[in-house]
Parts: sequence; structure tokens; C-alpha cells
Amino acid sequence: MRKTNQIDMIDIQRRTIQIIDIKRQPRRIEHDDREEKISAVKTVVAMGLVIFLSIATWVIFGY
Repeated sequence: MRKTNQIDMIDIQRRTIQIIDIKRQPRRIEHDDREEKISAVKTVVAMGLVIFLSIATWVIFGY
């Protein structure tokens, strides 16, 4: 059996590069901040209660 090095013809097609304009205005997302604000208020109130109860415990029990 005889080995032959054959190169098959490769068909290379030139394709045009399409330039896409990406400078469009970003969409503004409507966002409801009410839940985040309520959560932040609850966190601040909880921290205030912890500090107040710590001081009250220290005053009452002398710890």
C-alpha cells in the first residue's frame, strides 16, 4: 500500500465583518425601593433596641 500525501482543496469564503452600533441608551429599570427601605428601618430599630436593652440590663442588674 502506497502512502500519498494529498491536500484536499479547502474552500475559504471571505465573510464581511458586520459592525454593530452598541451606543444605545441603557434602559432604566423601574425599581420599587419600598421593601429595601423598610428592611433598613427594621435593622436600625433592632440595633437601637439591642443597645437600649443592654444599657437597661446593665443599669438594673449592675452587670
